[in-house]
Amino acid sequence: MGNICSCCSSDMPKFIISVVGLEEDIKNVLKYIVPDFNDTQKLMNFTEYIFSYYNAELIIHAHIITELNKNLISLHSTVESAVIYSVEADRPESIKFVKELVEESNVKNNIDIVTVLCRGKYLDHPELDELKILLNENIHNHFEFVKFNPEESENQARKAIEKIYKILLGRINN
Repeated sequence: MGNICSCCSSDMPKFIISVVGLEEDIKNVLKYIVPDFNDTQKLMNFTEYIFSYYNAELIIHAHIITELNKNLISLHSTVESAVIYSVEADRPESIKFVKELVEESNVKNNIDIVTVLCRGKYLDHPELDELKILLNENIHNHFEFVKFNPEESENQARKAIEKIYKILLGRINN
């Protein structure tokens, strides 16, 4: 079941969702889901954003994939409710880094809500199919692999966070 935090200071449910990828790929998601996100600023290897989303509090963990950060990503995956992998299909290193992270870590096993947002003009890349198979080998309650053109970025990022929110909210309402 994903992780739900509850603190004395708030009656709203809290959901931790990670966004993982290379810096520019993460920014392409955060700018559409985090209020007042400044996509011109450089991201740190790990950044946390907290904001209200309908009747819940979302805590977004933005993880840039680096050699040093892989352990932190794996450690955080034990407390995160969902993960969004952000991939730029037109940049081979973007696919490579996400694929390596998934192969090397237990992230793919810890989180049962996995969404891959894959944007690009060339979406029939064989490496993307390999990544999808790699992630799909593990049983996730909710797995979605979304390929889209760059002009659909805003719509797809918003749809992904909305869908994750509804799944998580449904878990506490049932």
